[in-house]
Amino acid sequence: MIAVAVFTEPTSENACGFLLDDIHIENISSEDYLSKEDFDYLELALSEFDMKNLKAYEWYQLTFKRYYEDYGEGGIHFSGFEFMEIIKVTQYTKSV
Repeated sequence: MIAVAVFTEPTSENACGFLLDDIHIENISSEDYLSKEDFDYLELALSEFDMKNLKAYEWYQLTFKRYYEDYGEGGIHFSGFEFMEIIKVTQYTKSV
């Protein structure tokens, strides 16, 4: 699994999002890895994450796991990252 810290920024009165500069890889489990090609998949998983229940100006840790699809004929291929868990992190502050 891969844990990513995200700092939320306000995007409108009741919504928030994040900037690419506000994403930090926090942890990669010993059973996983993160290659250069994986960053596009991780960015896609983050962009698809529903942030409507998050507050702006907060750090959150999101955990994702790698998932695979079976394309038949014994071919199992990496397909992306699946969201697993979110934790509000309070010990961080955003650097200016």
